[in-house]
Amino acid sequence: MVFYIITLGTLNEYLKLAQKLRQNGLRAEVDISGRRLKKALDYANREGLKQVLILGENELAPGKIRLKFMQDGREEDVALEQLIGKHLI
Repeated sequence: MVFYIITLGTLNEYLKLAQKLRQNGLRAEVDISGRRLKKALDYANREGLKQVLILGENELAPGKIRLKFMQDGREEDVALEQLIGKHLI
């Protein structure tokens, strides 16, 4: 399982997120291209990535990360601990 992290102007936060995921044995690929959200999601689809994490200003305030399931388009806001717990079980 690889998490593709799309950042929306939150460079320091995405580095922390990727580091925490990796420290917990999860793989993380980070989009640092600066492309718009739609283009980054198109890339994730082309690469066959199943889950995308979206981290922007709106998600930082409540301490949540947007998790998007690429196969069905479902989205949910999750706390980092919740995200790690789901994928380590």
